[in-house]
Amino acid sequence: MKGLTKSAGYLALLAALVSETIALPVQDAPLRIEWRSLSSAAKADYISAVKCLDGLPSKIGLKTSRYNDFPYVHAQLNNEIHFVAQFLPWHRYFVHIYETALRDECKYTGPMTYWDWTLDSEDMSKSPVFSNDTTTGFGGNGLNGGWVPPTRPNPLTMCVTGKTPTKARTKFLKPAPN
Repeated sequence: MKGLTKSAGYLALLAALVSETIALPVQDAPLRIEWRSLSSAAKADYISAVKCLDGLPSKIGLKTSRYNDFPYVHAQLNNEIHFVAQFLPWHRYFVHIYETALRDECKYTGPMTYWDWTLDSEDMSKSPVFSNDTTTGFGGNGLNGGWVPPTRPNPLTMCVTGKTPTKARTKFLKPAPN
């Protein structure tokens, strides 16, 4: 019963992401285009819409952005949406909700894009998706900036005693506000 209650709560979060959706006839289904096939202008428009979502406030009570509502819900529902029968329909609907947010909240009019990562499997760092040109890519791997790996023990071989180290979690992975 606890799992059902938890699932219902997360489904409510998912519902909060949706403003209004409309079923489309198959012939009106939106086109999906691989990133490399987009023009530079289309890439810039898509990136601009993503940045727009990142500049809007969360609709589910997070202290981050509207954009972060999506990875948050996806992460919170991880066990309920992966390795289960509803995997494909759930993710198709989730992408539809994301696309609707881009269009309705950020006035994006271009095609929805995807990344065929298999084309970059030999060296993903060279993928055009990660181009450092901020109008045609989402950035590279960042600058090292003098970062030095910690000298503490390997966290994969450590044993955590006491309370869960919640401060180590990414902002949008914190439990949702009540």
